[in-house]
Amino acid sequence: DKVDAALNVFLAGDNTGTAIADVLFGVVNPSAKSPVTFPQHASDMTQPCPGLQCDYTEGLAVGWHGMEGKSVTFPFGHGLSYTSFDYSLLGVAATPSLAADATQDFPDECFEA
Repeated sequence: DKVDAALNVFLAGDNTGTAIADVLFGVVNPSAKSPVTFPQHASDMTQPCPGLQCDYTEGLAVGWHGMEGKSVTFPFGHGLSYTSFDYSLLGVAATPSLAADATQDFPDECFEA
């Protein structure tokens, strides 16, 4: 609960080292969308099988489905960023419409059953 920073890497690929270095040295904004749900309590998760034979009675209530109705630390798809974005000086220029000239002819065989 009192960690200054956390770096978690999912689905790492060939350029993972370069990407992590860019985040750590401030070249890019450290941001992400979580591919998993982080529960508040370990007991909220589907528990591992204690023996050799396992009866999974939770059905589809695994992963984020098992978190429905429960408080979570970070939900699936949660995004973090240390940057704020602002838009200014936006404008729209009038241009002629091309919609009137946009037609497409299809051969008759396209409509045969």
